[in-house]
Amino acid sequence: MTLLHFPLYNFANGTFMIIIFALVCVGLVVALAIFLSSGSKSNNLTDISDNTIESKKEEQKEELLD
Repeated sequence: MTLLHFPLYNFANGTFMIIIFALVCVGLVVALAIFLSSGSKSNNLTDISDNTIESKKEEQKEELLD
């Protein structure tokens, strides 16, 4: 009669796996946030575009002077 009191399914293993999966996901999100925030603070694209605009203006000035 004592065998009838055993559960047919144990949820402990599944719960443990879900908790581990959630911790891994949180860790990956934190690592991604740290990676994105550690980039250079200056905007390199505007620096490059400003340099090319300035160089084109200088080239046009030189052509007009010649």
